[in-house]
Amino acid sequence: MPVYKFFAIPKNGIITIPEQYKNKVSKKIKVILLDKNIKKSKKKDNTVHSKSNLLIPPSLDTLNWKFNREEANER
Repeated sequence: MPVYKFFAIPKNGIITIPEQYKNKVSKKIKVILLDKNIKKSKKKDNTVHSKSNLLIPPSLDTLNWKFNREEANER
């Protein structure tokens, strides 16, 4: 899917596609709006994460697992 990036100022909720892109877009397009006027918040996330919690790999008890190589390699 081609991507065309441009800045626009909405007028009454309408965004005009620039002339250079009008013949390149189809009748159905996907639109993602990013407001350039909103400044990023410098608040810290209140979720409880520490670096040590994020680096602990999950553990699985595989003692009683039965492994069949042929079954695992079936396509």
